[in-house]
Amino acid sequence: MIKNRGGFVQMIVAIIISIAILSLFGVDIEERVKSPLIQKNLSYAWSITKAGFIWVWDKASSLMK
Repeated sequence: MIKNRGGFVQMIVAIIISIAILSLFGVDIEERVKSPLIQKNLSYAWSITKAGFIWVWDKASSLMK
């Protein structure tokens, strides 16, 4: 079976192109990421992600017993 390994390379190329396009429009990525509102939203999203993972892990581990 041959697996498609081009997805990772395509993702890297897409990220590089996206950064180049944002740069052409004058967007400072570092400034945006360091903004308090973005930090607050990222923190919230991360806490929701962790809670969801813990819930899934608990459900999966209870099925293994």
